[in-house]
Amino acid sequence: MTLQPTSDRTQHILIASPCPESAESIGQLLRRSGASSATQKVAPVPDGDEIGSCDAIFVTECAIAEWGLLERGLRTVYPPGLPIVGIVRSPIVESSTLFSAGFDLLLYEPLVQADIERALAFAEAIRDETPRQARERLRKMTAMHELAIASAHQTGTDDWVGRMVRVGRDVLGSDALAMWALDRDAGCLHCIGSAGLSSEYIAFAEQHSPMLVEHYDELPRHLSTHWLSEEEATQAFRIIAPEAARAEGIRKIAWVPVRDANQLFGHLSFYFHSDDAFERYDLVLADAFSSIVAASLSTNRLQSEIRRTNRLYREHVESSPNGVVVCLPDGSIERSNYAMEQISGRDRYEIIGKPVFDWIMPPDVLPWEEWLALNPDESPQPVERWLSRPSGERRRVSCYGRRLLLPDPITLEETEERIQIVMEDVTEQGRRLVELELFHDLSRIISERRSLIDAYEVIVDRLYKYLNYRFVAIGEVHDGRVIELQTFRTHMADVVIPTFLGIDSGLCGLAVRENRSVLTCNVSESPHYYDIDSCVTSELVAIVRANGKPVGVIDIQTDATQPLDEGDMQLANSIAAHLGLLIEQVQMQRRLERQALTDPLTGMANRRSFLRELQKLIQDPEGEPAGLLLVELDHFKQINDRYGHLFGDEMLKQVARRLRETLREQDLLARYGGDEIAVIFRGLSADGAFEIAERLRGVIDGRPFEHNGTSVSLTVSIGISLYPLHGTTTDALIGEADRAMYAAKLEGRNSVSADFTMVG
Repeated sequence: MTLQPTSDRTQHILIASPCPESAESIGQLLRRSGASSATQKVAPVPDGDEIGSCDAIFVTECAIAEWGLLERGLRTVYPPGLPIVGIVRSPIVESSTLFSAGFDLLLYEPLVQADIERALAFAEAIRDETPRQARERLRKMTAMHELAIASAHQTGTDDWVGRMVRVGRDVLGSDALAMWALDRDAGCLHCIGSAGLSSEYIAFAEQHSPMLVEHYDELPRHLSTHWLSEEEATQAFRIIAPEAARAEGIRKIAWVPVRDANQLFGHLSFYFHSDDAFERYDLVLADAFSSIVAASLSTNRLQSEIRRTNRLYREHVESSPNGVVVCLPDGSIERSNYAMEQISGRDRYEIIGKPVFDWIMPPDVLPWEEWLALNPDESPQPVERWLSRPSGERRRVSCYGRRLLLPDPITLEETEERIQIVMEDVTEQGRRLVELELFHDLSRIISERRSLIDAYEVIVDRLYKYLNYRFVAIGEVHDGRVIELQTFRTHMADVVIPTFLGIDSGLCGLAVRENRSVLTCNVSESPHYYDIDSCVTSELVAIVRANGKPVGVIDIQTDATQPLDEGDMQLANSIAAHLGLLIEQVQMQRRLERQALTDPLTGMANRRSFLRELQKLIQDPEGEPAGLLLVELDHFKQINDRYGHLFGDEMLKQVARRLRETLREQDLLARYGGDEIAVIFRGLSADGAFEIAERLRGVIDGRPFEHNGTSVSLTVSIGISLYPLHGTTTDALIGEADRAMYAAKLEGRNSVSADFTMVG
């Protein structure tokens, strides 16, 4: 069923479009509404016959663009006085531009039947309008104009849609009016404003609205603007709850879509209780009212989105653990969030208008000029700085600045410049980072078999430089009585740091005595503080333990700008624990090395250690005089055979002790074989070598050896070789010493033999 025209004359519409498919689609809707149409396909200018017979021209968007109608001017192409309707799909230009170019009415694709009927009504009104109708329409249009102005101020206020609908009903003269908003997600319609309808009808209609929404996409093909007959009321998709509408006394309904170029908001329903004809030119007014409602809804949604975005932004900023301040280009603070108050230690409202630069401790500065030169969409790399609180406390912060451009309230151009600074307190993260880096460095020191001093230097340097402590030192505990300073870093000028400190004084001594770490937040209240700097206000001492015993201390002291807390203590204890493990590993390595180079029975160096030391002697670039003694116990096999190997092992131990007590500290005593002993000495002449060999022979032959009540006498035969006299290789020196020792045995044993004939 189609809408019957209100006049007997069929309207002739010229469709100006270079696209046949678009023209044909528009033509079908026109013919369904009782109009005829002709299509212009090639050029915008129709011939005289066509233009003379048409009642209106429909111009499609593709024609506007392809034929350059805006540039040429519509009224230079089409005769003045002829209604021109624009049909656009996307907002390629603003609607005000199209109206100013000469369009009388705009329709937005996809078209619905009601759009075509409003356009036809508009064209008919222009052609047939009487002076009375013109005055009435002018009055109503003036009311619409005032309503549009009022809606601009009232949009978003309480019941603003309801007030608009009530005014629209009164101006347009309908018995009832309702705005039905489309909710595609929920698949229903909501009445967001009504006048003249009962709440029961509205509730019933909303409940049954999904029946209409199911066919909402079909409305462009099927919907007629007026409900004209009982038959039409039986078609469910035509009107919400037709039976309930009849019960309300409604006899006629006009349906007008509410839309803009971007979306369909829903529709307006005009309700009438009588069968009086609804004037077609009233559709033009209804269309104007629909445009006002659409503009208000669009504005409200935009305002709601802005409010929602602003609220989300404020909640995000206010709940963010990161501090945020917005500054003017000169660095003065314009606004701040709560987190920045916590980080900076400054009241968020008292800092307004004050420079952010005052927060940063010299010699650090903010890269302000770099931030000002950024593009608004650029994200700079964070920088770390020391921030000073009003109390004097310092905090390590990571921050970056982003350049903002805001619209000027007068010119509306984005010329207002701001710098938004985002700041994070990384003091605790810095501690953890230092800890992890130190663990890595200490592990590398172990793997590279470097000294403990290297480890001490790395720890002290990292704590001093990164965490900015005033004084950092590491000391070793000797014999549980004395602390020896190994390394330190300090801000203290002209202060003498003692190298040794007894455990009976100072917080370091207290920590060692009680085998526990100590934290003193106010040293002036501690009787144990050892005063070396009047600026120090807090000190902590972390105990370094190896195998459960105190072997060292980490001493950290700070001034009032950086009071120590439990976080510092945890860091120091963690480093001390790791350092203790490192010391244990070093001690274990040393034990293993000693075991690898030591004879387990006698405690003397073993053959491997002996050969390594002899090789070092030969490779010494200074080439100082040195020598080798080979010592063999005379008739030792007989002692083993007579008294047993356990007794023989005890004899070897006692021999080793007597020889070690006779030798100098720098001489090496080694077990070369079963009953053979080697001695390496340096800095002795031939006479000195012979003298030390005789001394060794004498301490063995001088008195008997006893074990478990058994006493035996032992003698030794000793051979001597000298470096470089007898050779410059290990084989040469060992061979000469072995030959000399064999000669001593041939001479009757218990003697020393050497060939010094080459000595001048």
